[in-house]
Amino acid sequence: MPRTAEQYAEIRQERKEEILRAALRLFGEKGYEATSIDTIAKEANISKGLVYNYFENKQTLLEEVLDMFYQKLGGTFRSLHDSTDPAEVIIREMLYLTRDSLKGEQEFWRLYTRLSFQYTNYLKEKYAPEMARWFNKITAVMEELKYPNPQIEAIKLGSIIDGISFNYLVAPELYPIDEVIENVANEYEAQRQNPR
Repeated sequence: MPRTAEQYAEIRQERKEEILRAALRLFGEKGYEATSIDTIAKEANISKGLVYNYFENKQTLLEEVLDMFYQKLGGTFRSLHDSTDPAEVIIREMLYLTRDSLKGEQEFWRLYTRLSFQYTNYLKEKYAPEMARWFNKITAVMEELKYPNPQIEAIKLGSIIDGISFNYLVAPELYPIDEVIENVANEYEAQRQNPR
C-alpha cells in the first residue's frame, strides 16, 4: 500500500530531527568548526546528500539547532514568566528548572555554552526580545524582594546560574548541584525575611 502525503511528511520530519540531534551531539562534543556535514551524516546514519536536502549548509543546520534549544528552553521557563507566586518561589522554581534541564539535557547545555561565545551576536539579534522579557521579569522579582538595585541583582542571578551551569557541565559527577541550588534558593528566601 503506498504511503500517504501525511506519512511522507512525518517521515521527513523524523529524518530532520535525527539530523538535528546528531548535529547537536557533535557540535556539543567536537565544536562547530571541527564537525563536518559528512560526520553529521554518518552520525545520523544517512547520506551526506540527504543532509543537504534538509539544510542549505552547516550554518543553517547550526541555526536550527540553536532555535530548537531556545524553543525548548523557552518552553521550560514559560510558566514562570506569567507566575504570580512570591518572588522567592519564582526564583526557587527557576533554579530547580535549570538544574533539571542541566541534568536531563547536557548535550543542549554543552552546545549552548560552547557556542554562546562564538555566536553572541546571532543569539542577541535572534532572541533579544525574549531575553529582554526575562530580564524585566527577574528585575521585577528583585524589586519585590526589596533589593536596592534590582537590575544589578538580576544580572547577578544570571551570573550565578551561568556559573552553576558551567561547573556542572565540566564535572557533573563532582559538582554538588543540588546542594548549590538549595543554598542559592535559601539565600533569596532569607532576603524576603530580612531585606538588605
